[in-house]
Amino acid sequence: MSNHVLSSRRAAALSGCCALLALYAAVWLTGFSTSYRFGWCLLLGLLCFAGYRFWREPDLRLKRGFGLWGALFMLALGLGMRMDAAGQTGASGLIGSFCLAACAGPAAGYAAIGVYRALSRFTRPMTLQTGRAFCLSLGLVLLCWLPVLISFFPGIAAYDMDFQMYQVASGDYSTHHPLLHTLFLGMFCQLGEALGSLTLGYGMHTLAQALLLAASIAYALAWLARIGCPRWLWMVLLAFFCLSPQHAIMASSGTKDILFAATMLAVTVELCRLLLEPRRRLCRWVLVGDAALIAIACMLRNNAVYSFALLVVVSFLFFRRRLGKRVLAAVLSGVVLAQAGLIGLQAATGATDGSVRELLSIPCQQLARVYDRYGLTIPDGYEIIEVLPGAENYSPSRADFTKSSARVTTSDRLIRFLKLWAREALHHPVEYLDAFLDNTRGFWYVNDLSFATTYDEVEGSPVGCMSLGHHDSIGVEAPWLLPGLRALWRQLFTLNGYQRFPVLWTLMHPAFYTWLLAFVLVWAWYRRDREALFAGFGLACYLLSLLMGPCALIRYQYYLMLAAPVLLGYLSAGLRSRMPQARQ
Repeated sequence: MSNHVLSSRRAAALSGCCALLALYAAVWLTGFSTSYRFGWCLLLGLLCFAGYRFWREPDLRLKRGFGLWGALFMLALGLGMRMDAAGQTGASGLIGSFCLAACAGPAAGYAAIGVYRALSRFTRPMTLQTGRAFCLSLGLVLLCWLPVLISFFPGIAAYDMDFQMYQVASGDYSTHHPLLHTLFLGMFCQLGEALGSLTLGYGMHTLAQALLLAASIAYALAWLARIGCPRWLWMVLLAFFCLSPQHAIMASSGTKDILFAATMLAVTVELCRLLLEPRRRLCRWVLVGDAALIAIACMLRNNAVYSFALLVVVSFLFFRRRLGKRVLAAVLSGVVLAQAGLIGLQAATGATDGSVRELLSIPCQQLARVYDRYGLTIPDGYEIIEVLPGAENYSPSRADFTKSSARVTTSDRLIRFLKLWAREALHHPVEYLDAFLDNTRGFWYVNDLSFATTYDEVEGSPVGCMSLGHHDSIGVEAPWLLPGLRALWRQLFTLNGYQRFPVLWTLMHPAFYTWLLAFVLVWAWYRRDREALFAGFGLACYLLSLLMGPCALIRYQYYLMLAAPVLLGYLSAGLRSRMPQARQ
């Protein structure tokens, strides 16, 4: 037995002490709630058992990776529970959360190890040919989405669609929203007007978008079948893309995030293929095509440029020797092409620049939270309300109400705003942390509800986890087909009735896919799989940019809902032949 494996007595004593401390920390973080006494007892038993098994695990590398995953997961859980119970963390809340992470992290890590080993039990590969897998996936996905596409035809026009449709109608373009997506939408609207119906043009846009999204999913599933993804997992992934409701709803929605998510899925697969297949790295046209695909992804979401630029830096520092110059050149070329393309489109359309406020969502929320807590009782309150008049409308989970009022339109005002923000960070560090946590909790807290009520600011007019509404002012007729299905969808997703079903709740929660990505990264690190690590880091870089955004929504996380399960399928392919031996 290895010297890093604890004896049975020591493992039992350590797991028991950790379980008691973790239970006390959890009860304290939730305000000493006694409503779930049986639940607390069950939790204590699970922590003891899982902790014991963790400390008896002989594979040190496995324990390090998944133990870190478990500690981070429990830290996020502790912070979320504290925010739910008290509305703020405070110094004691931070200490309690870190205590929970340290004590319950090993148990959570062993649960992740159990999932990893369960995925390795069934390795019978999928034997379907690539072409047949693509056609089968494409056909089944579109067939399962068809009722929703019909029900909401010509498409859901919600979120920012009224602003983009105004740009299309007026010709007064702006880079506030992705210009490429606005022009793509405008192409179909102009075609519809030529045929005598703007509604028809918007419907053609929705169908084209749904086809592109389904094709991207089918391409990923065909690739998984080609590399030998386990048959059961391939079928589970196919069922997930066909039946999990967010996919059909997103395919029916005109918002800019859908095409971006489809492109990111294709980019993820291409990055893996570049590293797996040396011949592709030697083919100039493949590299040019992948660079163009990355450029399109950057042009379909304004903050994607920063994430791919960060990926280039991370790759140069940690992956340079393993990736090779050609892969790094392709990624960097994609970023450069995106910038050149945006400049060219802006010059051709005369589009005005977007506001710098979009980059200041978190700083605005942090200043607004300080004002919300202390108001004018502190001298700085007058200065905050002067540079940020919207601080009076502070909403913990959405920055739109505060950032839109930020007075940063000139360089002098921007410098003044940033100086004030930096100065107050020294005075109110905990409030700054709480503002960040409240604004992003949908991305990391698995029990969060705020992401499903972010836009429910009008009493009696809920929006729910995904907007199924329709802007009447854009000139597109509202959908009226299959009213029974639309009524069911309203109950489930506008009124958040889906939360009564645990499996559906999990599949719809943005935070689930954040932790799935973290699981994939740990698995890839343990297996020393540079392909999955590189592609996973690309997804993680974009997630970091989302944490600086205005709120947490399903549509923002949709790219990860597509790509993270595919990377899980890739890691499961050929598992036995590439699994590292446990260190004994």
